[in-house]
Amino acid sequence: MLLAAQPSRAENPDNDVPSLEDLMKVEVSSVARRAQALADTPAAVYVVTAEDIERSGVTSVPEALRLVPGVNVARISNAMWAVTIRGFNGRFANKLLVMLDGRSVYSPLFSGTLWEAQDTLLEDVDRIEVIRGPGAAMWGANAVNGVINIITKRARSTQGTQVVAAGGTTESAAASLRHGVAFADDAHLRLYAKGFAVESSETLDGRRGRDEWNNGRVGLRFDKSFGTDKLTVLADAFEYRFGDRWVVPRVSPAMTPPYLEDLPLDEESRGANLLARFEWISGSGVESAIQASYARSSFDVDGAVRERRDTLDLEFQQRRHIGRVHDTVWGLTSRFSTDDIRAGKTIAFAQRSRDSRSSSVFVRDEIALAPQRWNLTFGARLEHDDYSGLHFQPDTRLSFTPNPHDTFWLAASRAVRTPSRGERDATMRNYIAAPGLGGIETPIPTLLPLEPSDKRLAAEKLSQLDFGWRGQLGDALSVDVAAFFGRYRDLVASRMGNPSPILAMTPAGVVPVGVTVPVLHDAETRGTTRGLEIAADWRVRPDLRVQASYSYLDIDVDRPGNPVGDSLATQNAGSAPRHQGSLRLSWDVTRLQRADFWLRSASTLRPLDVPRYTELDLRYAWKLGPQVELSVVGQNLLDARHPEYVAEYLTSEPLQVRRGAYAKLKVRF
Repeated sequence: MLLAAQPSRAENPDNDVPSLEDLMKVEVSSVARRAQALADTPAAVYVVTAEDIERSGVTSVPEALRLVPGVNVARISNAMWAVTIRGFNGRFANKLLVMLDGRSVYSPLFSGTLWEAQDTLLEDVDRIEVIRGPGAAMWGANAVNGVINIITKRARSTQGTQVVAAGGTTESAAASLRHGVAFADDAHLRLYAKGFAVESSETLDGRRGRDEWNNGRVGLRFDKSFGTDKLTVLADAFEYRFGDRWVVPRVSPAMTPPYLEDLPLDEESRGANLLARFEWISGSGVESAIQASYARSSFDVDGAVRERRDTLDLEFQQRRHIGRVHDTVWGLTSRFSTDDIRAGKTIAFAQRSRDSRSSSVFVRDEIALAPQRWNLTFGARLEHDDYSGLHFQPDTRLSFTPNPHDTFWLAASRAVRTPSRGERDATMRNYIAAPGLGGIETPIPTLLPLEPSDKRLAAEKLSQLDFGWRGQLGDALSVDVAAFFGRYRDLVASRMGNPSPILAMTPAGVVPVGVTVPVLHDAETRGTTRGLEIAADWRVRPDLRVQASYSYLDIDVDRPGNPVGDSLATQNAGSAPRHQGSLRLSWDVTRLQRADFWLRSASTLRPLDVPRYTELDLRYAWKLGPQVELSVVGQNLLDARHPEYVAEYLTSEPLQVRRGAYAKLKVRF
C-alpha cells in the first residue's frame, strides 16, 4: 500500500540509483590484476559498492561481507568473527586471503585474518571485491577458497570535512572525523580518525558476556599524479582491547568434576601499517607498478600468548600487449616476516622467535580467440616458502560472450595453503574429554594437549572446477550464477600420540586418576566441496531495487580413523551452513528519505550445536539538509538473541548475538 501511494521517481533527475548497465560496467581489478568490466570477468566475483555498505547499515567490514553470496560470516562475540568462502570456517579460517588496498593482511601465526584488527573508515570504502574460488595464480598461497580486496576511495574523492557520530544498544558509541586537503590539482591528502565502543553480548544461559570492545584508529591516504603516472601512500595505526572468557580444563589432584573452569582474560592489540605504490606507463604503452608495505603489530592475550611481528612485502608487476590478441601481466613478490612470541599458561611455542620468507613469480596471459566473444586465459604462479617448499599454482579460464548481455565462463584452478607458525610450533592445553562433557566419549578424564610434531607439514592443496553465467535479462533484471566442485588433498588432520597416566595419591596409594593423550596435527586427509551460488538484481522501479541471493554448499571430509581426528573432520565438514539466503529491498521513499529492508538466513551448524536462524535489519535515513543525514538502524530484529558460531582453537565461552538499534548522524562541510 505504501509503495502504491508514493509517486514514481522515473522523472526525478536526482535519482542516483545506478542502472544495471552501469553496474555491469563497474571495473574490478582483483581477478586479473588489471581493471576489467564486471560483466566480462571469467570468475565468480561480486562487488559490494559504497552505496551497498551505506544502505545496509553495517558497522564493520565483516558485517558488510554478509552482502556477498557464498560468503559465510558468523559473529563469535561482539568483537570476533568467523569469515570464510565456500566452507572451512572458524575464527582462524585459513583458506581465505584478505587485502586492504592490495596489502595482504593475513597472519603467519595461523594463516588467517584477525578481523578485529582489520578496520577502516567505512565511508571511505569505494568497493569490496570478492572472488569466490581459488585466486592463488594471481595472489599466491592462502588464496584457496577466495580473495577479498577492500579498496578505499582516492583522496580526491573525499575532500572537505566529514563528521559522523552514532550510538545505540550494542554499538553503544562511535565517532569519526575525516578531512581532505588539496595541495594542487594533482595532489590530494585524506586524514581520518575513528573510535567506537561495543557493549557485551549474552551467554547461552542468559548471563552477561565478557566481550566489551573498544577500538581506535587513525590513518591517511595521499595521492599524486605525474601526468599518466601515479603515486599512492597509505598509512594507519590502531589500538583495541576487548574481554573474553575461555573455558579450560580444571586440573585437580583427584581429577573430579567439574572438569572445566572459566578463565577471564583480555585481548589487546596495537599496530601500524605503511604502504607506498608507484604506477607508470612507458612511451610504448607498457604499464608497470611497484609496491612496498611494512606492518608492525602486537597481539596479547593475558596469560596465554603474546606476539610481536614485523612484516615487509615487496611487489613488482608489469602489463603489456603483445600483438592484438595477447594481454599479459607478470610480476615478482617477496615477503619477509619476523616474530617474537612469549608463552603463557595455556599456550607455548617450541621456538620463541622465527623468521619466515616467501617469494614468487607469476604470469597471466589473456588471449582474445575471437574479439568480443571468446577469451582464453592462462595464469600460473611459482612460489617458495620456508615452511613447505616450492609450489606451482596454475589457473585456466575460458569465457564466451554470445551477445552483449550474456557471459558464460569455465575455470580450472589449483591453489595451496601453507602451514602456519602455530601449526609448526604451538602447544595448546585447552582441551579435555571427560565423562558427561559430550563430544569425544572417554571413561576417565583425558587431557588432550595439542602439540607440534617433528614431521614436516605438507601444504594443503585444492584442485577446483568452476563454471558460471552472468546475464542481463532486459533492462530491469540481472542474474549471476556460479557452480563449483573441488578436491582437497593433504588437509591437516589430527592423530593421537602415546598416552601417559595422571597419577594421584589416595588412601590406597598412588593410582591413575586420568590420562594425557597428546594430539598431533601432522596427519593428512582428503575432502570435497560442491556448491551453487545465485544472485539476482531487479530494478522494479527507478525508486525501488530488490537484490536476492542464495547459496548451497556441501562439504565432505574423510575421517582419519581416530576419535580426535574424526571429531575435527566432522567439525570442518559442518563449519559453514549448507544453505544461506538474503533478500534486500532499497526504496527511495522521497528525494530526502530512504528505507532499506534486509532479510537473511543461515541453516544449522550441527557439529557446533548452532541452530538455523533468520534475521531482519531495517534502516531509515533522512536528508536534513544538503550535507546532513540522520539514519536509524535496527539489527537482528526477529530474535532477542541467537548464537552464530563457537570458537574452535581458543576455547572462548559461547555467546549470542543480541537484537540492537542505533542512530547515526553524518555531517559534511
